[in-house]
Amino acid sequence: MLILAFISGNQMLESVNKKIVNIDTDELKAILDTEPNVILIDVRTPSELAKLGTIKRG
Repeated sequence: MLILAFISGNQMLESVNKKIVNIDTDELKAILDTEPNVILIDVRTPSELAKLGTIKRG
């Protein structure tokens, strides 16, 4: 038996947002300093990078 369920984009976004944990820069630095297998993907724009600089391992 195959059951298909369809959800809206908003429902999917709500579901994903419940799993996202926001951290501050001190927490990020602690994680990067102690967890060598963590991968950080920096998604800031080029202008944000020029203004704020890059993140080590980002």
